[in-house]
Amino acid sequence: MGKLALVLFASFAIYTTSGQGFSTIFDEKSGMEIMLGTCNMEQLKTGSFAEFFSIYYSSYEVNQDIVAEINDFFQQNSDSFVSICIVLGTWCGDSHEQVPPFVKVLENINSDNIYIENIFCVDRNKTAPNIDLEELFIERVPTFIFYKNGMEIGRIVETPQKSLEADILDIIN
Repeated sequence: MGKLALVLFASFAIYTTSGQGFSTIFDEKSGMEIMLGTCNMEQLKTGSFAEFFSIYYSSYEVNQDIVAEINDFFQQNSDSFVSICIVLGTWCGDSHEQVPPFVKVLENINSDNIYIENIFCVDRNKTAPNIDLEELFIERVPTFIFYKNGMEIGRIVETPQKSLEADILDIIN
């Protein structure tokens, strides 16, 4: 129980501080304001990304059969914690299409053992102010990086190989 409380506290601390360092700039190529830096889910849902977020989130149908398998995994492995770092571009069509459904899938998983630890919004050069992303080796966005015990265990880059749910299941297994 103590480990769960520690993880929940750390997740809350990360969530409440992850909005710091966030800004917007005008992207001439897309003709819109884009988000840069560390942000949180609320900023994605209400900021310049909100229109895309709402459309793709509401239209995505989660595969509940695969989500049930993910839930079973975490029930059988209750000491297994998976954190996720999302790197996205609010100017990027693939980020528009993949990030909201990814969030919806996570919200359908009935476990606190899998959670978003960081959300980084980048420019077209895959950089963000005051964030060193070099060691993440980001080539395309969105990139969803999965960690267990601080070690990377897998990624979904740009689009899933099978589906978001199936790729998550493959990665955590």
